[in-house]
Amino acid sequence: MQDTRPRFRTLEPDTANGLYQTLLESTLAIPFRIDWASKKYSYIGPQIEPLLGWSPDSWHTVQDWADRIHPDERAQTVDRCVELCIAGVDHEAEYRALTKDNGFVWVREVVHVLCDEHGETSALIGFTFDITEQKKAEQLHEELEQQKLSNARLQERLNLTHDLHDGLGGT
Repeated sequence: MQDTRPRFRTLEPDTANGLYQTLLESTLAIPFRIDWASKKYSYIGPQIEPLLGWSPDSWHTVQDWADRIHPDERAQTVDRCVELCIAGVDHEAEYRALTKDNGFVWVREVVHVLCDEHGETSALIGFTFDITEQKKAEQLHEELEQQKLSNARLQERLNLTHDLHDGLGGT
């Protein structure tokens, strides 16, 4: 169900910045910006709340981000992202994100690393996408492939049993 309530806007849509913000906040992608020096969010789109249940105001630092990654993926995701950010390399990450009601949804983050004139990382900007349905489809596909393999093995055994039966004088 889509939320049809009017949302508060800090910029008017008819200004250049307002148009940009309106476009960003009307997509399914969740935009974000993180100041690298302070490791604090300077912006996260309001779309984060319908997806995860966490209000934009609850995203203060990258620790909030790390704490909301599934424990099985947390260390690897954080370590890889930090390493690539330090190196100034754009990257993507897929992981399960914690919802406020203690569930999880799959997300993909696309991160662009901004660097200063000395080549040092200054900020991260990017988008977070809900890929839960894609992951469910991948899992279903994998289960169907496993079932096909299992069925093929069973058919092979039935054929072998039939051949053995016929070879022993069965009809």
